[in-house]
Formats: sequence, structure tokens, C-alpha cells
Amino acid sequence: MTTSEGQEPIDAPTLSLDELSPRVSLSGYWRYDRDNDHRYRVPGYHFILIERGVIEATTHRGRFTAGTGDLICFGPADGNRYGNRGPTSFWQIHVLFAPGQRSRGIPWLDELGELPPVVRCGAAFAEIRAVFERLCRDLDQGGVAFRLRATGAIYDLLALIAGTLTGRTPTGAAIDIWQRARMRLSSDLSRDLAVADLAGEIGISADHFIRAFRGRFGVSPMRYRQQAKLRHAMRLLRDPGRSIKSIAHELGFVDDASFTRLFRRATGLTPTDLRIAPPVDDVPGDDARLYPVNRHVLPLSVPDDHFSQFAPRPE
Repeated sequence: MTTSEGQEPIDAPTLSLDELSPRVSLSGYWRYDRDNDHRYRVPGYHFILIERGVIEATTHRGRFTAGTGDLICFGPADGNRYGNRGPTSFWQIHVLFAPGQRSRGIPWLDELGELPPVVRCGAAFAEIRAVFERLCRDLDQGGVAFRLRATGAIYDLLALIAGTLTGRTPTGAAIDIWQRARMRLSSDLSRDLAVADLAGEIGISADHFIRAFRGRFGVSPMRYRQQAKLRHAMRLLRDPGRSIKSIAHELGFVDDASFTRLFRRATGLTPTDLRIAPPVDDVPGDDARLYPVNRHVLPLSVPDDHFSQFAPRPE
């Protein structure tokens, strides 16, 4: 099949399960508030798991649309396009399934054949998400144990895809629900986030959520979120190109005056004072993320031209 962009399918070998030797070259978690479009080369396989929103794609296999809870499986291609429509968040990984001349090989699974472009995850979404989160946490770690975990994560992903498509889904362990709640509270800082919504996601009352979160992390959920905003504000204020008003807006404050009041109460300085003062310590609190947001996670040792493999071929 040829798309309107004229991209032809590449001549890629098929790989049986016994021939697979997966290597992850990139992972990441991304959030976009508005439309974004991407054109790139897929040297191996590119998987995208959509947390929320809509992604439209054009490949040599045609055009398709995927939404919340879907897994996209982009196969090897010299030219690929996709774009999110409106607010969208997703995880992604790039995988080579074989080394050397067979690096663009296509996994061929018994009973299924080639991976479909879109998998509706359904009840398996949480388990598939756990695989992506594992790779976002561990891919940039050194040592044989982490390399083996990354390799194992890809086999887990294939098993979950196969189970979803055949109706026989294996189960595994996901990230601790309280760690995920902590990550939610320290990200998406411009949006309103209600404790009741977080509590509802794990099936408990807001009061129970607040008590359990404080027992786990030593601070209330909203206090933790406030500290995360202040830490992020201190980093943004070091950029002389950013106005205090724009920073206040990015962090969800109604105006710069309310931002200034909270900042002074927490640090003893106004935002303007901070900009002219020597560097000061961050606001106390644990700002450790499970994994970064809107940043590629790469293996510990990559060549300087690592991203050149994703440059699209001329049309």
C-alpha cells in the first residue's frame, strides 16, 4: 500500500520468536497541550501507548486514528508521520528486534503474524503501561541487570499484545499506586487536579486518600503539589527570558500577585528577589520523579549521532 506521501513499504525480513534479540534505543513519556506533528524514519519498531487523547498517523500501511487506551505499532519505514490532536499524553519506545543486517526485521508471532498497526488494549492497558514505565525508569541505568530488565520488558510487551489479540492476557506487576499518584501531583502543574479525582481512580474516598498519602510521604497531597510548583518555579525564574506573569500562568495561578504571595510565604523572597539573589536551596520536599516528562530516555552509552537514525529519507 502507498500513502498519499508516496512512501513505499520497505523490504524487511520476518523474524520468528526464536530469532528475536530485542534492543531498546529510546523511551519516553510525553504530554502535549496542542496539536503536534512529527515526520521521521523508523529504523526498527516504534510503539506508542496513548494515555489520553487522539493520534492520527500515516504510514506505508495507510492512514489510521488511535485514541485513549490504544497501542500503536509502527513498523520499519523510511518515512513515517503522526500527530496528536488536542491535549494528548503517551509513552513511546523504539526497538530493534535483531542486530546487524536484520535490524529492520519484523516480528512474526505464531497465531498472529505481523503486529497490527493498532491494538485496543482494553483490560490489559495497566499491564502494558507497566512495561512502558519500566523502560522509562530503567533504560538509562547501567549494569547487566538493567539491560536484562529492558530486554525482558520487550518480551513482556509482545506477550501482552499476543494475549490481548487472542483473548489470553498474562498478568504482571504494575507501579505502586501511591508512587503513580505522587508523580501525577508533581506533573501537569498548570491544570487543576482534585484529590477526589485521584482517589476515585483507585477506588477510595478522598479522606482515605489524604490519610494514606500523608502516611506514605509525610505530607498532604495538596501540600506536595504546592511544593512541586514552587520547585519548578525556582527553576523557571532562573531563565531571564521568562516573565513572572508567564511563569505564574504556566503553574496555574490566577495572576502573578497570588503567585508572588505564595512564593514569598514559602521562601522568604519574592520572585524578583530570587532573580537578583545568589542561588538558594530548593523548597524542601521530595521531587524525585519515577521518570522524566517530555524528555527522551536513552541507554547509558549511545553514539553522538544516535538521533540521526530517525532522520526521514528525502521524499
